[in-house]
Amino acid sequence: MGSVSHAEPAGARIDPELQAALQSLGPDETISVIVTLRDQANLRLVPQTNLQSRNRAVVTALRAKADSTQRGLRSLLQQRLGQGEVKEVIPFWVFNGLAVNATKAVILELAARPEVLSIALDAKLFAPQAPPEGAAAPRRTPAEPDCYQRAGIVGPGVHGPGRRCRQHGHRR
Repeated sequence: MGSVSHAEPAGARIDPELQAALQSLGPDETISVIVTLRDQANLRLVPQTNLQSRNRAVVTALRAKADSTQRGLRSLLQQRLGQGEVKEVIPFWVFNGLAVNATKAVILELAARPEVLSIALDAKLFAPQAPPEGAAAPRRTPAEPDCYQRAGIVGPGVHGPGRRCRQHGHRR
């Protein structure tokens, strides 16, 4: 499978927000980052067949690219894990990259490697808070299930076209 390569000047691999965080990091402290590799799968080369076959081919291409290009970094990170400089490594194939919790020295070592495109702080995402106790939960209007259906969202609670909705009694 082909690849997409990005040219970027040396030293531009560490996100400015991460650079600032690294300045205040002690030598034995670790920080969580996302490492994105230069070589990404070129999904334009995946054959345009039926959707199910294409989806399988896309997943295969993404996994193959990650497996073949992450080997060296994973080996290095495994060594650093044994030395106590890395606390966690999570490889990703959806994009060719890794989540790493490591010391400043390891992050700088990763940034110097030619296969690394960028390193940024790992962001924490939080789920929306539940409504306060006693507050009414938001409800969909009878017209909304059709909107979800047209957007390709199907599943429990979303009614298909031409069916009578048992919950609301209206026809789709």
